Amino acid sequence: MGTSVPIFHHEFGPHFGNRALMNNVWLEIVHEALHDVVRQSGTAVPGAKLRSAVAKVAAARSLEFPPPEMGKFSSFIESFPADFIVHRQPGRDILVVPTSQADLLTVENPYTGSSKARVREDLFEALTRIPDANGPRPYYRPETDVVVWVNSNEQVPSSAIALPEATYDQELTVRRQFAHDLEADSAVKQALEESLDQPAPLRTFSHLVSIHGFGRQWHQFRLGALSRKLREWSVSKAISWHRNWVDLAEPRVIPAHAGAQSITLDSKRQLFEMASLLSDEDLSRISVPLDIVLRLLSRK
Repeated sequence: MGTSVPIFHHEFGPHFGNRALMNNVWLEIVHEALHDVVRQSGTAVPGAKLRSAVAKVAAARSLEFPPPEMGKFSSFIESFPADFIVHRQPGRDILVVPTSQADLLTVENPYTGSSKARVREDLFEALTRIPDANGPRPYYRPETDVVVWVNSNEQVPSSAIALPEATYDQELTVRRQFAHDLEADSAVKQALEESLDQPAPLRTFSHLVSIHGFGRQWHQFRLGALSRKLREWSVSKAISWHRNWVDLAEPRVIPAHAGAQSITLDSKRQLFEMASLLSDEDLSRISVPLDIVLRLLSRK
């Protein structure tokens, strides 16, 4: 039987430095195991897979696994939020990624099936909506975990933290990168790249992606880019990652406490403008309540 090594308890707190890391043999082992599996799969790692990898690394060091003090494996991993993101899924195994690679949560996972990743609706809007010159700007309120939009003539709440704003150039850049990285016929890649130099480039690009059947790849690529952007922002602002920021199984939702805004004529126009930018695949994912459908039919 291998040697038992005590678990490191949090004398240094959840955000500890290199000294604590070196003193914590088991944290080193988890880092090594997670790195090895991520390098092989390129995706988030299910808890059972990570546990098996940890046991293998521990055995190579002649250590007993699990040690008596460990308790529940998922809780142990969650006790190090500075190092790992643990994404819980109702009725399914947890997924684990290094904090520096949050975008792996959006990658299709060979262990758990296809990823249906979504960035939470209010965050998705904040990261992708290009604000007008004098329009409202997105801010995040850590105490309520919600995004608020603040007009230029309004006072920013004291606790609010500015979110990274989307720009037209950024939207073009991420699409150019997708076209460059896409494994497709050279003619298709060229068409996608050239579409970004045409009038209404975002809409033209979405249309070409749809008709050539690359909607799923574009969705995953964009979600990965948004997740990286969100993670970089959270690290720079010292905000802990929230597992509800990226949902792997359900449609994007706005938190209940976010509140609903009244629909104005301007917002209706914006809805029509936004709809014109959507591809056929995007539109097919929109569900309309039955009572609204019946109401519209009754007006014909």
